[in-house]
Amino acid sequence: MGNIMRLRASHSTESKMHVTGAKPGARFSGLPALSRKAICLCLCLPAVWLPAVKAGFASQSFSESGVGRAAQISPGGTTLSAAGSSDLERGFARDVISGNGSRGPFRLSWKGIVPGRETVLIDGRPGLRGVDYNLDPASGTIAFTSPLGASSMAKVEYGLDPATSVRSGSGFALPLALNLYSSGSSSLQMSALYRQSATDPNAADAILGFQGKTQLGANTSFASSVYMDQGGAANSGSLWQRAAARFGGTTQIGDLSITGSYVSAGQAFSAAKDYGFKGGEGQQNLALAWKPEGSRLSLGSSYDRRDFSGGAKTVTTLNNTLGYNVAPGTAFLFTRTATATQTGSGVTDVQVNEFKLASAIGQKTSTQFVWTDTLQGPQDALSRTTTQQVTLNTSLLKDVAVNAGMKLTDSEATGSASALNVGLSAAPLKDVALTAAFQANTVQSGEDTTAVDIGVKARPLKVVELQANFAGRGSDLGGADNSAGLRVATAASDRWKLSAGITDRQASAGFRTHDIRLDAQPYKTLKLSGGYAFSDSDDNTLAVKDINASAKPLDYFNIAGGYKTRDAGDYSIDTTMLSFTLEPWKYLGLTAALADNPEDSKGNPQQYSSRSLGLKSTFGILALTGDYSYKDEYAIGRQWFQTRLGLGVAVARATQLTGGYEYSETQESAGVSSRRISLGVTRNLGSDFNLSLSGSRIDDEAAAEQRRRYEAEMKLGMKF
Repeated sequence: MGNIMRLRASHSTESKMHVTGAKPGARFSGLPALSRKAICLCLCLPAVWLPAVKAGFASQSFSESGVGRAAQISPGGTTLSAAGSSDLERGFARDVISGNGSRGPFRLSWKGIVPGRETVLIDGRPGLRGVDYNLDPASGTIAFTSPLGASSMAKVEYGLDPATSVRSGSGFALPLALNLYSSGSSSLQMSALYRQSATDPNAADAILGFQGKTQLGANTSFASSVYMDQGGAANSGSLWQRAAARFGGTTQIGDLSITGSYVSAGQAFSAAKDYGFKGGEGQQNLALAWKPEGSRLSLGSSYDRRDFSGGAKTVTTLNNTLGYNVAPGTAFLFTRTATATQTGSGVTDVQVNEFKLASAIGQKTSTQFVWTDTLQGPQDALSRTTTQQVTLNTSLLKDVAVNAGMKLTDSEATGSASALNVGLSAAPLKDVALTAAFQANTVQSGEDTTAVDIGVKARPLKVVELQANFAGRGSDLGGADNSAGLRVATAASDRWKLSAGITDRQASAGFRTHDIRLDAQPYKTLKLSGGYAFSDSDDNTLAVKDINASAKPLDYFNIAGGYKTRDAGDYSIDTTMLSFTLEPWKYLGLTAALADNPEDSKGNPQQYSSRSLGLKSTFGILALTGDYSYKDEYAIGRQWFQTRLGLGVAVARATQLTGGYEYSETQESAGVSSRRISLGVTRNLGSDFNLSLSGSRIDDEAAAEQRRRYEAEMKLGMKF
């Protein structure tokens, strides 16, 4: 089954009972399971269509139904989101973010989300909070620590709270492109971007641009792009302030290459992030590189000037490099970088001279020496810092690798410091691996520290593995903090695995843990696991016991459950999980689940209870779905209920009528309830396209206030 792209436009009107002045929202919706093709989809329309497009959309609002999937344009990128999808755990939403070469922040489709319950995949790789990304649950924004490239994607799944989670406002954006001219050496393209305001459906921006490329001979090329903001939702100013331009070229003259560029964007250019500009900034760059073929010598020089906020701040950087290959495997590189930052308060300089010498001694040893001299500060009060760093990597001995480094720092501002590190990895025997590391830091005006790490892994028997480790930390202020551990794992067969371990830590307070775990599959249809862990410190003790099981006694029946107890003296909390799936006939399926104090992704118990029951059934032309959910957050005195029913009728081979009812209620000091009734029709247009039309009425009630909204939706789906 191919991927499905669905773009949904919905017109929504809203009225309040007892309250006036309600304003319609603005959203643009679709499905998240898109390939790169769908996200980069561009409508090739002539420029004369742009006013018509603008007139057609300016008076509409775009919103998500709440049980479908939404596509929203976030600042700096495209976000495709899902809420209520069948492959998502109840109470979760998913956003798929298309990168644009920036770190963000990118706006999620919900804000006020549950902290610490997100899962982030960056190009399929799991991301770590604080390392790969930072997420603000209150505002519903995520920023990445590294730029998310134009060919990259990030998938974010996060938990929703009925009491605090609300949809983020977002506008609607439509990109347009048209190839005006193309030949073997030159091309010219016109583009446009229409974007509706996130806060005012009647306000919009329109951007018109031209991009050109030309090849002047075999070694010279030139590219340019100009964009003009027509003025709209939130921008004003002169034409220059609402425009942006980028010019660049490169040429090769013998062994000399030259590149240059000019970039400028006005302060009022609203699409700066969309096209990779920074509003109110200008940049000029010129770079030269000379490397004769067959020569050991290379030279490089570059000039870069950036103007911020109309000249309020200027940063100028001049960089020169000289490289020379002394002999095969040995080279040095000298770099001089001078940066001057000029503001109304004066000029600040940073001058860095760096000398690097790297050499390979044979095939198993390499060394490197780096000397750096830095002058930094106002022109009349420069402060100097010098560093010398030596590193060595060698594997002269068989099955032994050593790396070592020494760094000395001398600063006029903070004094002197030194850092020494030595690492070793070895395999002295066939089934034995050893690792060791030592670090020592000495600071003239701070705390001196040392660290030792030793690890041993051995397999004395084919079915037995041993792991031992020691970690020692020392400080002239904080004292010693040492820990040691031993772990044994055995697998008598593929169906029986046993492991046990002990860890002992000695710091200001002693701490010791013991644990044992068994994983078994006594029968093909039954899996069991259980464990016991005990932690003892000078302050308290904690005992944790758990058992988990899953069974599939019949092809149409599956049951899984788990139980965990935590006993910490005067504190105790138990976790219970149970779920089953029953599909006795192809036209009937039942699911049920219960959870008491379930754990989050970090293993911390959450203080609530939940129950759910679901049904799906198909009888000829009728398809029926339904589910009921209940959540009791007993710690804060809040309960949440939700009931959903759906009906589909296949009136023809390619046409289906749908209907649905949804009711949700939050019970606390100020309860909130919502009812939704929807009707729709879906029509398959051949084997690759389908069209859906639907309408909904939503009644929201909070305390004495009642609000009624109407939504109309249109979806276009495509398989590819």
